[in-house]
Formats: sequence, structure tokens, C-alpha cells
Amino acid sequence: MQTAGNKPPLDEENRESPPSLRERRSATVPILPAVASGTRPALVAGSSPFHAKGLVFQGAREILDKTVRGGTTSVLAAITREDGALARFLEGPFAAGSWYDALPLVPLFATAARLRGVTPGKLTRELGAHLARRDLRGVYRAILQAGSLDVVALRLPELTVRYFDFGEVQISRSGAQTTVAKRTGIPDLLVPFVASFVEGFTPSALALVGAVDVRVTFQDPKNETVASRFPTVRLEWLVSWT
Repeated sequence: MQTAGNKPPLDEENRESPPSLRERRSATVPILPAVASGTRPALVAGSSPFHAKGLVFQGAREILDKTVRGGTTSVLAAITREDGALARFLEGPFAAGSWYDALPLVPLFATAARLRGVTPGKLTRELGAHLARRDLRGVYRAILQAGSLDVVALRLPELTVRYFDFGEVQISRSGAQTTVAKRTGIPDLLVPFVASFVEGFTPSALALVGAVDVRVTFQDPKNETVASRFPTVRLEWLVSWT
């Protein structure tokens, strides 16, 4: 059983982008996604400095149980054959407001996508959409009560740092019914996952406040730190709606 990260839970929890971006890593990624170049040591589940909230892991189990034959149990069985320690980490339990190593989400969704016969990006978009519908009616319902559709759209990117604890986010308007978000400090291993998550989350979230024809368009990621065990990049995306 894994332990939570060292960040305290928040009080409230406790009471298609371009294929070159979103599908950069295929369903055959190594079980622990060390860098393909082999220049970094293998990673041990639970040891990276990049975390996702327990809400994400809970949502992952919910979406896998709903969409993969045999559910989470079959996915973990497949992972166990390759990496028992990773499977034990992914068994949980995960507390909604606590933080856990985010990197194991990559092999979890790669394995689940392979079993289902879809891309990891499609499955991760489904996770994002599921969490938008679940959490914006639950722990993050205050976001939808913030005001007009425009105001909600400006606040949505802030939620990426509620779900993932690395980096910072900046949001601005870019004309009528259009916003631009910049998210820094994303580890390169998680770029496709985060991008696909945002692609699924944003349209479903804005639909809850009446938006239609929501489009999420990503710019190519920009390198930030390279000479590091965990290179990071900056993501920028534009959201428009009618």
C-alpha cells in the first residue's frame, strides 16, 4: 500500500488536440515510464515529485470499471504480470483530498487502453469528462456558481492545479468567448496525459453552464528544463465556445 504525498488535503475535498501531442506515447509504453532514451534511472511507483489528487485516482477506477471489460481488476491483473509493485501502488486506497505520485497514471491508462482497443488519449479524455461532471456538481461546485459562462471559463484552468500539484497556471482572455491558458512545470512524461485530460474536462465543464461547440486547441509544448532527471515543459491551449 502506498502513502500519500506530503501535501495536506484541501478542506473542501475532505468535508481532440493534435495527435502528435496527445498520442505521443503509445499503448506500449514501459510499465514505469522511465524516459525512452534510457538516460534516467527507472522510476519506482510512489517516488516522483509530481502528484495527482486522490480524486483523480478514484475517478480513474470509476471510468475503468465502466468502460473496460473486467474493469480495474482486469487492468491491474495485466499490470501485475509486468510490475507487481506498480500494481500494488495502483490498488490504493486513495483518499480524495490527498496527493499521490502521478506518473503511474500513464502506464495505468496505457494498459487499460490496450485492453479496450482504444488510444490512451481517448481514455484519458473520458476521465477528464467524467471528473468534470462529477466534481463540478460536488467538491468543486463553487466554480459553476462563480458567475457567467465567461467567468467560469476563466476559472476552469485553475482546477488543473487542484488535480495536479506541479507547476503554475496563467489564464487570460483572447477575444470574445475565447480564453488562453498557460500551464508551466509539466513533466514531459505527463504531457500527453495532462493535455488529453484538459481536452475531456473543458468541454464537459463548460457544457454544464450552457456552452456549445467548445473547442480546445493546443500549441506545441515548449521545453523549460532539459538538464534534469525530470525535464519539464510548458503547455498553452486556447478554449473557444459559442
